[in-house]
Amino acid sequence: DGWQSTGSPAPISQILTKFVREIPGAHITVDDVPQLPDGHPSLPPEQLVFAYLRLTADNFKPEDVVAFHVTFFVEKAWLQDNKIHPWSVQFNRFDEQLRDWVPFLGKPLREEAGRHFYTVTPSGLSLWAISGALAVPPPRFRAYNLRVTPGQVEDGEAVEIKADIIKLGSASWV
Repeated sequence: DGWQSTGSPAPISQILTKFVREIPGAHITVDDVPQLPDGHPSLPPEQLVFAYLRLTADNFKPEDVVAFHVTFFVEKAWLQDNKIHPWSVQFNRFDEQLRDWVPFLGKPLREEAGRHFYTVTPSGLSLWAISGALAVPPPRFRAYNLRVTPGQVEDGEAVEIKADIIKLGSASWV
């Protein structure tokens, strides 16, 4: 019931998958997609694409998965040549039901050997686009009325945290 390594070809550094049970032979195939396939909408104009990839499940079904954790990289030269802000890098999943891109902002992880590494916890497998922009994307949600109960706790005690959350921006970029 732990994480299993399920794929890692470049620009993916590692894919870990948590399953509801151990699945021997579970693997994720990562295929390079040279250009946006016909019938798919483009990313927003401010997003410059580093790579399109298709992630496909081998030997498991979506209902077998608890969570994914993906580590990927972009070349520093690509960021510099295109004036991409390193904190704007996204792992965008094409949602077949919505027929739209759902972005997952990459969390900066480390820099090494001419590459910036990021981590994301995407919601599923499909066509993906690694992209970036000149500026950090604006917040998509705002939290207010934060409430923590109780106000003071000792180590090991339970805490309840509540907040009101509002969605900002367009409906397609949740």
